[in-house]
Amino acid sequence: MATLFLPNLKGLNPAPRNRTAPRANTRLEAATLKAIMDCFAWQGIRCERLNSGAVRQENRFFRFGFPGCPDLMVLDQRLPVGFIEVKSPGGRMSKGQREFEQFCHLHRIPHLVAASVEDVSAWWDKLPNVVKKAAEG
Repeated sequence: MATLFLPNLKGLNPAPRNRTAPRANTRLEAATLKAIMDCFAWQGIRCERLNSGAVRQENRFFRFGFPGCPDLMVLDQRLPVGFIEVKSPGGRMSKGQREFEQFCHLHRIPHLVAASVEDVSAWWDKLPNVVKKAAEG
């Protein structure tokens, strides 16, 4: 059974901002995402950040990724692919993210919405059983 080593993120709070509208990606969410990637890296498990968005350059508009694209893709011997959407506590998924999550569940592709490294650890520990059951059935 796989075990993730968890860094201590207690006491990590987003820096105060002087903005009227909250940012979609808080510092806590970014720190959690990095900690998840580090945990996988320490164990030699490939975990890639899937950047998505758009940029305007001169009169052209370039889109990368796709609407609803998850934050992380995990690749391992036990698992062809798995996806993780990282949200800060209380964060909500967009319509595209919910649709991608439903697609994954429909096609039995591991997908997790995580607010902490502990969420990912619990999910990861359950995956070998899920993969084994899928191979038997």
